[in-house]
Amino acid sequence: MEHRKLIGNWNQVSSNFIKMKDFLNLKKKGLPTSFNHQHFYGTWSFFDDLSNRQHRLQITDKLEIMIDSKILPGKFLSINEHSLNFLDSYGYHLRINLVNGVPSEVYDEADDRSYPLKKFDI
Repeated sequence: MEHRKLIGNWNQVSSNFIKMKDFLNLKKKGLPTSFNHQHFYGTWSFFDDLSNRQHRLQITDKLEIMIDSKILPGKFLSINEHSLNFLDSYGYHLRINLVNGVPSEVYDEADDRSYPLKKFDI
């Protein structure tokens, strides 16, 4: 009887492990391995004419997004040869679009606005 209970528990653990493995594989599919994510790495500036402020957007090699030197908490939804899609901790999307392999604009759902990006010169 005890042996049968152990086998039942092992089958449950094994089943949960397989489900977790499949879930992680699906998550990986959102970030294609053939695409060079380095196109997004770097620092850009954009101007918000409503607040009359210049901002700095940085994407690190660890895929952290920083705005004005502050890390933006959230998670990446997808990244491909056209755009990087990010969901911030407030539930708003941030999309960075590539043109000819270079980040060219950032769309901020919170403001429902797009901002042209310029490479930031240090």
